[in-house]
Amino acid sequence: MRHFWVRVSPIFISVIFLSVFASGQDFPQAEVFGGYSYLHVDTQGQSTSSLNKQCAILAGGTCPARFQIRPGSNGWNAGGQFNVNRWFGMKAQIAGQYGNILSVKFVTAPPITPSCQFPTSISTICCLGR
Repeated sequence: MRHFWVRVSPIFISVIFLSVFASGQDFPQAEVFGGYSYLHVDTQGQSTSSLNKQCAILAGGTCPARFQIRPGSNGWNAGGQFNVNRWFGMKAQIAGQYGNILSVKFVTAPPITPSCQFPTSISTICCLGR
């Protein structure tokens, strides 16, 4: 353990000594930042074809929907900081990420079988069904 401190102590002393020079530097009045971001989602091995196959199995034949996986989405971020003095500043950040990870398109309309029970005078209003 003693050999560790013998090797590391010159590094600590150098960092402390050099930070004295950094304290004399001017600070910026304001800072701005803007950037691009890309989000990639781990789909755990699921793909468009595997979801469509699973849907067909669960539906017992033809799947009424088509799935599409897009694991990546694009985005942006922006920020600004106003430094009141050397030790205090106010910062704000905003960001946005756009994209659909999973989209579903119905090929056939899902079966709708509503049960309508109205009084006789307004029974003609119920026109949903298949």
